[in-house]
Amino acid sequence: MRTLVISVLSATSLLAAAQTSQNAPDTQAIFERTKAATVMVLTGEGAGKLHSIATGVVISNDGVILTPWHAIKGALEVQVRTAGGDVFDQVKLLGYDERRDVAALKITADSLPALTPGSSASLAKGDRVYAVANDGGVKWSTTQGVISAIRPADEVPGAGTGFRIVQFTAPVAPGAIGGALVDHSGALIGIIVSVKNQSAFAIPIENVLGLPDLGTNQILGSGANLEMPAKHAAANTKPSPAGSAKPKPPAHETPNVDVSAISASGIEDAVNRALAAQ
Repeated sequence: MRTLVISVLSATSLLAAAQTSQNAPDTQAIFERTKAATVMVLTGEGAGKLHSIATGVVISNDGVILTPWHAIKGALEVQVRTAGGDVFDQVKLLGYDERRDVAALKITADSLPALTPGSSASLAKGDRVYAVANDGGVKWSTTQGVISAIRPADEVPGAGTGFRIVQFTAPVAPGAIGGALVDHSGALIGIIVSVKNQSAFAIPIENVLGLPDLGTNQILGSGANLEMPAKHAAANTKPSPAGSAKPKPPAHETPNVDVSAISASGIEDAVNRALAAQ
Protein backbone atom coordinates (compact mmCIF):
# COMPACT_ATOMS: atom_id res chain seq x y z
CA MET A 1 0.00 0.00 0.00
CA ARG A 2 2.82 2.36 0.93
CA THR A 3 4.57 1.58 -2.36
CA LEU A 4 1.36 2.34 -4.26
CA VAL A 5 0.95 5.72 -2.51
CA ILE A 6 4.54 6.69 -3.27
CA SER A 7 4.09 5.67 -6.91
CA VAL A 8 0.90 7.73 -7.23
CA LEU A 9 2.56 10.77 -5.64
CA SER A 10 5.57 10.43 -7.94
CA ALA A 11 3.37 10.17 -11.00
CA THR A 12 1.37 13.22 -9.90
CA SER A 13 4.56 15.23 -9.39
CA LEU A 14 5.87 14.25 -12.82
CA LEU A 15 2.56 15.16 -14.45
CA ALA A 16 2.51 18.55 -12.70
CA ALA A 17 6.09 19.21 -13.78
CA ALA A 18 5.28 18.29 -17.37
CA GLN A 19 2.24 20.58 -17.40
CA THR A 20 4.29 23.44 -15.94
CA SER A 21 6.92 22.91 -18.63
CA GLN A 22 4.27 22.92 -21.36
CA ASN A 23 2.68 26.10 -19.99
CA ALA A 24 5.98 27.94 -19.55
CA PRO A 25 6.54 30.62 -22.19
CA ASP A 26 9.13 29.90 -24.86
CA THR A 27 11.40 32.89 -24.32
CA GLN A 28 13.51 32.20 -27.40
CA ALA A 29 10.44 31.95 -29.64
CA ILE A 30 9.05 35.20 -28.21
CA PHE A 31 12.40 36.87 -28.82
CA GLU A 32 12.63 35.68 -32.42
CA ARG A 33 9.07 36.75 -33.26
CA THR A 34 9.55 40.17 -31.67
CA LYS A 35 12.91 40.70 -33.35
CA ALA A 36 11.48 39.77 -36.78
CA ALA A 37 8.77 42.42 -36.38
CA THR A 38 11.20 45.15 -35.27
CA VAL A 39 12.54 47.76 -37.69
CA MET A 40 15.03 50.60 -37.71
CA VAL A 41 13.77 54.06 -38.66
CA LEU A 42 16.54 56.31 -39.98
CA THR A 43 15.97 60.06 -40.28
CA GLY A 44 18.09 62.65 -42.05
CA GLU A 45 18.59 66.41 -42.15
CA GLY A 46 18.92 66.53 -45.94
CA ALA A 47 21.57 65.50 -48.48
CA GLY A 48 21.92 62.14 -46.72
CA LYS A 49 23.13 63.60 -43.42
CA LEU A 50 22.00 61.13 -40.77
CA HIS A 51 20.15 62.65 -37.82
CA SER A 52 18.94 59.69 -35.74
CA ILE A 53 18.03 56.03 -35.70
CA ALA A 54 14.95 54.89 -33.80
CA THR A 55 13.16 51.59 -33.25
CA GLY A 56 9.78 50.71 -34.74
CA VAL A 57 7.33 47.82 -34.45
CA VAL A 58 5.39 46.27 -37.34
CA ILE A 59 1.73 45.88 -36.35
CA SER A 60 0.27 44.64 -39.65
CA ASN A 61 1.58 42.48 -42.48
CA ASP A 62 1.02 45.22 -45.07
CA GLY A 63 3.71 47.48 -43.61
CA VAL A 64 2.12 49.57 -40.84
CA ILE A 65 4.69 50.52 -38.20
CA LEU A 66 4.53 52.28 -34.83
CA THR A 67 7.57 54.36 -33.84
CA PRO A 68 8.37 57.40 -31.64
CA TRP A 69 6.84 60.60 -33.02
CA HIS A 70 9.79 62.73 -31.85
CA ALA A 71 12.14 60.62 -33.99
CA ILE A 72 10.51 61.62 -37.28
CA LYS A 73 9.01 65.01 -36.40
CA GLY A 74 10.54 67.58 -38.74
CA ALA A 75 12.78 65.03 -40.49
CA LEU A 76 13.62 65.83 -44.12
CA GLU A 77 14.50 62.22 -44.94
CA VAL A 78 13.05 58.98 -43.57
CA GLN A 79 14.06 55.39 -44.27
CA VAL A 80 12.89 52.08 -42.80
CA ARG A 81 15.07 48.96 -42.53
CA THR A 82 13.48 45.64 -41.60
CA ALA A 83 15.07 42.87 -39.56
CA GLY A 84 15.18 40.83 -42.76
CA GLY A 85 17.46 43.38 -44.41
CA ASP A 86 14.99 45.12 -46.73
CA VAL A 87 15.35 48.90 -47.09
CA PHE A 88 12.39 51.19 -47.84
CA ASP A 89 13.12 54.77 -48.87
CA GLN A 90 9.51 55.84 -49.45
CA VAL A 91 7.63 56.17 -46.16
CA LYS A 92 4.17 57.57 -45.48
CA LEU A 93 3.02 59.15 -42.20
CA LEU A 94 -0.47 57.80 -41.47
CA GLY A 95 -1.04 59.59 -38.17
CA TYR A 96 0.56 60.58 -34.88
CA ASP A 97 -0.21 61.31 -31.23
CA GLU A 98 2.12 64.00 -29.95
CA ARG A 99 0.90 63.61 -26.36
CA ARG A 100 1.83 59.94 -26.24
CA ASP A 101 4.83 60.37 -28.59
CA VAL A 102 3.81 57.62 -31.00
CA ALA A 103 3.45 57.80 -34.80
CA ALA A 104 2.14 55.35 -37.40
CA LEU A 105 4.12 54.88 -40.62
CA LYS A 106 3.46 52.87 -43.78
CA ILE A 107 5.93 51.27 -46.16
CA THR A 108 5.23 49.58 -49.50
CA ALA A 109 5.62 46.03 -48.28
CA ASP A 110 3.44 42.97 -47.95
CA SER A 111 3.61 39.76 -45.92
CA LEU A 112 5.85 41.32 -43.27
CA PRO A 113 6.24 39.60 -39.89
CA ALA A 114 3.96 41.49 -37.49
CA LEU A 115 3.13 41.32 -33.80
CA THR A 116 -0.41 40.49 -32.72
CA PRO A 117 -1.84 43.28 -30.57
CA GLY A 118 -2.96 42.33 -27.08
CA SER A 119 -4.47 44.58 -24.43
CA SER A 120 -3.33 46.14 -21.17
CA ALA A 121 -6.83 45.51 -19.75
CA SER A 122 -5.84 41.94 -18.92
CA LEU A 123 -2.58 42.91 -17.21
CA ALA A 124 -2.08 42.71 -13.46
CA LYS A 125 0.78 43.66 -11.17
CA GLY A 126 3.39 40.91 -11.23
CA ASP A 127 2.53 39.61 -14.70
CA ARG A 128 5.57 38.53 -16.71
CA VAL A 129 6.54 40.69 -19.70
CA TYR A 130 9.37 40.79 -22.24
CA ALA A 131 11.19 43.51 -24.17
CA VAL A 132 13.77 43.15 -26.91
CA ALA A 133 16.82 45.19 -25.94
CA ASN A 134 20.50 45.60 -26.70
CA ASP A 135 22.94 43.65 -24.53
CA GLY A 136 25.80 46.05 -23.83
CA GLY A 137 25.93 47.25 -27.44
CA VAL A 138 27.03 43.82 -28.62
CA LYS A 139 24.02 41.67 -29.54
CA TRP A 140 20.26 41.33 -29.52
CA SER A 141 18.75 39.95 -26.34
CA THR A 142 15.36 39.62 -24.76
CA THR A 143 14.90 40.97 -21.26
CA GLN A 144 12.31 39.73 -18.83
CA GLY A 145 10.50 41.58 -16.08
CA VAL A 146 7.11 42.07 -14.48
CA ILE A 147 4.35 44.64 -14.53
CA SER A 148 4.77 47.14 -11.70
CA ALA A 149 1.67 49.24 -12.33
CA ILE A 150 -0.62 50.79 -14.89
CA ARG A 151 -0.91 54.41 -13.85
CA PRO A 152 -1.55 57.94 -15.08
CA ALA A 153 1.53 59.50 -16.68
CA ASP A 154 0.92 62.51 -14.42
CA GLU A 155 2.28 60.44 -11.51
CA VAL A 156 5.68 59.99 -13.18
CA PRO A 157 7.78 63.18 -13.29
CA GLY A 158 8.53 64.18 -16.87
CA ALA A 159 6.36 61.48 -18.45
CA GLY A 160 3.59 63.80 -19.62
CA THR A 161 -0.06 64.27 -18.76
CA GLY A 162 -3.44 63.01 -19.82
CA PHE A 163 -2.77 59.34 -20.60
CA ARG A 164 -2.01 56.00 -18.97
CA ILE A 165 1.33 54.22 -19.02
CA VAL A 166 2.44 50.69 -18.25
CA GLN A 167 5.34 50.58 -15.78
CA PHE A 168 7.48 47.45 -15.89
CA THR A 169 10.81 46.18 -14.56
CA ALA A 170 12.42 44.48 -17.60
CA PRO A 171 15.85 46.08 -18.13
CA VAL A 172 15.66 48.29 -21.21
CA ALA A 173 18.44 50.35 -22.79
CA PRO A 174 17.52 53.97 -23.53
CA GLY A 175 18.02 53.20 -27.21
CA ALA A 176 15.10 50.75 -27.14
CA ILE A 177 12.58 53.60 -27.14
CA GLY A 178 9.93 52.69 -29.71
CA GLY A 179 10.43 48.98 -29.15
CA ALA A 180 7.81 46.40 -28.24
CA LEU A 181 6.63 45.29 -24.82
CA VAL A 182 5.07 41.82 -25.12
CA ASP A 183 3.29 39.52 -22.70
CA HIS A 184 3.91 35.86 -21.86
CA SER A 185 2.23 34.77 -25.09
CA GLY A 186 4.20 37.18 -27.28
CA ALA A 187 1.26 39.53 -27.86
CA LEU A 188 2.11 43.23 -28.23
CA ILE A 189 0.83 45.10 -25.17
CA GLY A 190 2.75 48.36 -25.38
CA ILE A 191 5.19 50.64 -27.20
CA ILE A 192 8.17 51.54 -25.00
CA VAL A 193 8.40 55.32 -24.62
CA SER A 194 10.77 56.05 -21.73
CA VAL A 195 13.23 54.65 -19.22
CA LYS A 196 13.68 56.22 -15.78
CA ASN A 197 15.99 54.82 -13.11
CA GLN A 198 15.14 51.12 -12.66
CA SER A 199 11.77 51.28 -14.41
CA ALA A 200 10.63 51.48 -18.01
CA PHE A 201 7.33 52.74 -19.36
CA ALA A 202 5.16 51.86 -22.34
CA ILE A 203 2.03 53.24 -23.94
CA PRO A 204 -0.81 50.66 -23.87
CA ILE A 205 -1.13 49.35 -27.40
CA GLU A 206 -4.92 49.76 -27.51
CA ASN A 207 -4.48 53.54 -27.12
CA VAL A 208 -2.45 53.92 -30.34
CA LEU A 209 -3.90 51.25 -32.62
CA GLY A 210 -6.16 53.86 -34.20
CA LEU A 211 -3.30 56.07 -35.40
CA PRO A 212 -3.14 54.47 -38.88
CA ASP A 213 -6.75 55.55 -39.46
CA LEU A 214 -6.27 59.27 -38.77
CA GLY A 215 -5.88 60.01 -42.48
CA THR A 216 -2.74 62.15 -42.34
CA ASN A 217 -1.29 60.26 -45.34
CA GLN A 218 1.75 62.50 -45.69
CA ILE A 219 4.56 61.28 -47.95
CA LEU A 220 7.80 61.86 -46.06
CA GLY A 221 11.08 62.88 -47.66
CA SER A 222 12.89 60.06 -49.45
CA GLY A 223 15.56 58.31 -47.42
CA ALA A 224 17.40 57.00 -50.48
CA ASN A 225 20.62 58.82 -49.51
CA LEU A 226 20.70 57.63 -45.90
CA GLU A 227 23.26 55.04 -44.86
CA MET A 228 24.11 53.27 -41.63
CA PRO A 229 26.88 55.18 -39.79
CA ALA A 230 29.78 52.74 -40.26
CA LYS A 231 29.18 52.40 -44.00
CA HIS A 232 28.69 56.13 -44.48
CA ALA A 233 31.88 56.98 -42.61
CA ALA A 234 33.92 54.28 -44.35
CA ALA A 235 33.01 55.79 -47.71
CA ASN A 236 34.33 59.17 -46.61
CA THR A 237 37.43 58.16 -44.65
CA LYS A 238 40.71 56.92 -46.15
CA PRO A 239 42.58 54.12 -44.34
CA SER A 240 45.30 55.36 -41.98
CA PRO A 241 48.90 54.11 -42.36
CA ALA A 242 49.92 51.47 -39.86
CA GLY A 243 50.78 52.97 -36.50
CA SER A 244 49.37 56.40 -37.28
CA ALA A 245 46.51 58.02 -35.42
CA LYS A 246 43.10 58.02 -37.06
CA PRO A 247 42.11 61.50 -38.26
CA LYS A 248 38.91 62.97 -36.87
CA PRO A 249 36.07 63.13 -39.41
CA PRO A 250 35.28 66.60 -40.77
CA ALA A 251 32.47 68.36 -38.90
CA HIS A 252 30.04 67.95 -41.79
CA GLU A 253 30.48 64.19 -42.02
CA THR A 254 28.88 61.47 -39.92
CA PRO A 255 31.45 60.08 -37.44
CA ASN A 256 32.51 56.45 -37.73
CA VAL A 257 30.29 54.45 -35.38
CA ASP A 258 30.75 50.69 -35.39
CA VAL A 259 27.23 49.32 -35.57
CA SER A 260 28.00 46.03 -37.27
CA ALA A 261 27.01 44.11 -34.15
CA ILE A 262 24.62 46.58 -32.55
CA SER A 263 20.88 45.97 -32.58
CA ALA A 264 18.13 48.35 -33.60
CA SER A 265 17.33 48.84 -29.94
CA GLY A 266 20.87 49.97 -29.15
CA ILE A 267 21.98 51.86 -32.25
CA GLU A 268 20.03 55.02 -31.51
CA ASP A 269 22.07 55.82 -28.39
CA ALA A 270 25.41 55.08 -30.06
CA VAL A 271 24.59 57.23 -33.07
CA ASN A 272 23.22 60.13 -31.05
CA ARG A 273 26.28 60.14 -28.76
CA ALA A 274 28.55 60.18 -31.80
CA LEU A 275 26.60 62.98 -33.49
CA ALA A 276 26.67 65.03 -30.29
CA ALA A 277 30.45 64.64 -30.11
CA GLN A 278 31.00 66.32 -33.51
